[in-house]
Amino acid sequence: MEHAKLYINGMTCINCQTRIQNALTKHPGITQAAVSYETETADILYDSSVISLEQIQGLIDELGYSASVQKTSRAKIVNQTLRELDIIVILYFLLRHFGILNYLAPASLTDAQMGYGMLFVIGLITSVHCIAMCGGINLSQTLQKILSHLRTYLVRCFKMQLPIRPDVLFLTR
Repeated sequence: MEHAKLYINGMTCINCQTRIQNALTKHPGITQAAVSYETETADILYDSSVISLEQIQGLIDELGYSASVQKTSRAKIVNQTLRELDIIVILYFLLRHFGILNYLAPASLTDAQMGYGMLFVIGLITSVHCIAMCGGINLSQTLQKILSHLRTYLVRCFKMQLPIRPDVLFLTR
């Protein structure tokens, strides 16, 4: 048996953690898998004669995440994001320059006399809204765990019992 620690990129919630962990534990050759959304890691105990570390990484990649033995730096993630944004902007200007956007636009857009720049800005605003909604959902899922840790800390350190509920925190100003 061998032990491996993998760093996983792309997890956005606890469900991602559960999905990866279930997929790993169901696979032959993997005897134990502990995936953590909070630390973006997976601790895996596996039989190297049945499955290799590269195959385990491939399993995680097939689920839509990326796994590596070394932690990906934030600078690398930022650079990748900037490259993707560059590609989007270049593609937009190429499509606009060659007039292809006119064929892709719905008739209602041309009837409203809305420019592509305005449509692009609306798309950006909408995406920020979606990111905020995902953040809110993520917060609501993890808030219960944070409060549980806070209660445990207060009991251990200060011998205090506080009736803190998530709905009370949202009502405070």
